[in-house]
Amino acid sequence: MDMKNLPQNATLLAPAHQHGFLRVLFSSDAGYANIDILSVENWLNKHASYNPVEQLFQARKLLANQPDNIFKTQLQDPSFLIECLQFAELLKIYDIALESLPRDTAEEAALAEILNILCSLHTKADDLIQHCNQVESIDENVYVMPTRYPAATDILVKRLCEKGAVFLDQQDQQPQIEFYHAINIRQEAESCAQYILRHHINAESCVIMLSDPNLLPYIKQTFKHYQIPFTILHENARDVSILITAKLLTYYLNPTNENLFAVLNSDFMKHPYLPQLIEYIQLFDADIQKAFHHIRKQDLMSELINKHDKERLDRLEACAEEARQEVVSKLNLILQANTYDTLLRAVYDQIYSILQNDQRQLEKLQKLFQNVYPQLHQPEDLLFFIHYLHTLSSSVNPDAYQGAFITDLARPLPPRSYLFVMGCTQANYPGFPSQKGFFDEAYVSKIAFPSMEERYQKHLYQTEAVMKDCQHLILSYSQGDFSGKGQEAALEIELFSQKKSVPYPLFSEFNKNLLKPNIHPATAKQLFVKNGMMHGSISSLERYISCPFSYFLKYGLNIREPLDNTFSSNRIGTLAHFVLETLVEKYGKQYANTKPEEIRQLIHTELTKAGNIYTAQQNVFEILEERLFRSLISMMDILKDMEQHTSYQPAACEYPFEYSMILGKHMTLTVKGIIDRLDVCDDLIRIIDYKSSRKNLSETKVFAAQQLQLLTYALIAQDTFQKKPGGAYYISLKTENIQADAGKMKRRPVEYVPFDKSDYEEQKIKVHRLDGWTFETDGQLMDDDGRHIKGFRMNKNEEISIRKVYDIDVLRALVKQMYAVITSRIQDGQFDLTPAQNACQFCPYHAICRYHGLTHEKEPLVEPDDTLYRKGGKGHAELES
Repeated sequence: MDMKNLPQNATLLAPAHQHGFLRVLFSSDAGYANIDILSVENWLNKHASYNPVEQLFQARKLLANQPDNIFKTQLQDPSFLIECLQFAELLKIYDIALESLPRDTAEEAALAEILNILCSLHTKADDLIQHCNQVESIDENVYVMPTRYPAATDILVKRLCEKGAVFLDQQDQQPQIEFYHAINIRQEAESCAQYILRHHINAESCVIMLSDPNLLPYIKQTFKHYQIPFTILHENARDVSILITAKLLTYYLNPTNENLFAVLNSDFMKHPYLPQLIEYIQLFDADIQKAFHHIRKQDLMSELINKHDKERLDRLEACAEEARQEVVSKLNLILQANTYDTLLRAVYDQIYSILQNDQRQLEKLQKLFQNVYPQLHQPEDLLFFIHYLHTLSSSVNPDAYQGAFITDLARPLPPRSYLFVMGCTQANYPGFPSQKGFFDEAYVSKIAFPSMEERYQKHLYQTEAVMKDCQHLILSYSQGDFSGKGQEAALEIELFSQKKSVPYPLFSEFNKNLLKPNIHPATAKQLFVKNGMMHGSISSLERYISCPFSYFLKYGLNIREPLDNTFSSNRIGTLAHFVLETLVEKYGKQYANTKPEEIRQLIHTELTKAGNIYTAQQNVFEILEERLFRSLISMMDILKDMEQHTSYQPAACEYPFEYSMILGKHMTLTVKGIIDRLDVCDDLIRIIDYKSSRKNLSETKVFAAQQLQLLTYALIAQDTFQKKPGGAYYISLKTENIQADAGKMKRRPVEYVPFDKSDYEEQKIKVHRLDGWTFETDGQLMDDDGRHIKGFRMNKNEEISIRKVYDIDVLRALVKQMYAVITSRIQDGQFDLTPAQNACQFCPYHAICRYHGLTHEKEPLVEPDDTLYRKGGKGHAELES
């Protein structure tokens, strides 16, 4: 009988997932108003009420008397018990004798023992079998949908049909078949949507059956984009109420900070300062039950924690305290519960305050608590219940049924005109549900269980019957995944279609989107120019060159970068600067002779102050202290040797400046900053910039305005102190790795010369040489043995030769010209998305940036000529030091 010819007052038995679809189908015809749609289980036992939680606890209690069972650890795992209970029900449905269970191995014997005990429990299967056997004949109008049923239900359907239920005919409409392939699942989803639109198909006449569950998010995204209405029949999701309950009960049993964070991250409550609360507890190992005043009690001012850090930490503590008070008031209602009844009520009240508009979830939770409450007697029972909560999953039922229906192979739907079967690869089609876990195919092959071949053939027959019950069948699969691994169509689908797949027609239009977020010059001047003057730091202007858009976000829109309240290891560089500054100011040129004990005390004092704040990182501070101490002691040997071979004397450390440059008739640039160290020798001055790692001053980057800082320092020092710059250099404070060769071969005479300690010391000095530009030709004053500055060398006549010497006056003009170009571009509103190499790697605005292309090679802003190089140096414009 066709489903369309059902009589009045008929009862239609169908899987639960089809009920919504069938009601929509019948609601369009008034003649079907009196048809009752039920699942097979509900029809057999309409008034039965099952308590799966009680059954699980009963199973746990019964199996607790099996201490010698090799699965004794798993017996406290709800997932294992559920798997055993489900298989015990299958044994009852298939009427498999317990004596026939395999016992060839210790594992099989233990499983047989467990199943023997579990089969003694009265379960849902017992009631279904009993009620099915009690039905002598079916005289009423009971009809069964021709579709796929779970294995246990399928047995019941057979028995009901033997007693008079009518199994509706499966239609074979000989559909028109089309078979396509796409490059990947994203393109497959896009092609499906375009097919529907291109053929002007009404979405109400479409069913989309997914072989590959990974297709679902792409189908959702694509259909929303093309505004095709759809209904997802089944989508797994975790109930928020179950999730919060599990985390609250876990925290009740074990109120640690780790479990607290799990609660706070679970939508337990809404408060704007919850992130600050979590951060504060993590940073300072705080107790949420005690008021937060850790920061107020500490003297924070030190070299590692400045005024701005203090203000930021004060704000963090104030926000965290505000959130703490509200969180504690809610948590204590749960923590102070002295009975399980009070505990469950407190948890329910808390979740009710969050989900009071979601009656379905609240009713489900209330029923769950009612079922479990009689089972809770000991903390172990509550812990078992928590583990059970983690096994629960639920499907999101559609609020309304409209448009195309999206389902999967396990949940086929009654026919519509168009059926799309997608993801038909060898790995996914026909989606046969083989036995897995402890009771896998190898296990069931030893008992009177339907064979795998029998079950497979039936599954394939049911799947193909669904595909024949439509007018248009569109099959598709993707030829590869996103990792580039190839995929092939399932053999079964090729045999069914009896044709080769063709490319899925996909139409696309690509318009190159050149992102140029430039602004009007008048707006740019309002943002960056005040009274004909621009202010900033040299590093900010270098940032403009590195990425103009990042500069605009930070200095134009004043978008705040994410605050980092942690103690980053980057601050160790600041502490190294402080130690050297202190020693140089105290001992002058003899600073490198400082006793190790004094160096350690300086480091220890500052790190102790920071450690008193960041109490949760005490172990980290101990490690940092030792690492920095060893690094500085090693560096002092190198600095000591350097100071012995230079005529320059330390003159100033951490020298602050504010320097103005007139760049044009209507533009003055003022920059601020701090110079790490200034050395002098008669009328000469030298700049040294401390770095935490090796850095090279490159001509390419200098004239592309990517390395302006060091050279600008030289110009500032010249104008401020009225002394000629001798050079400007970087020095790395990092303990660099050195190549430890065993020796070398000499040519004349040919012999092997092993390296000794002096060779390693020489290599150590070499990798820590100063790196920068020199402006004076008298290298003897700067480095009298040519070993401590890159580009210096002592010749056979014991004279110091310098590879390249730069003319400071020519350089001044070039630097001013580059600053003029930069300020002109900023005033003109040029903020193109043209990041340099590595500009995006640590950019704080990466999440809001729309640029995801390749990095850009920065062009030089000026073109220097040979006048840049002074006589006395051996270099020329094509050479790099």
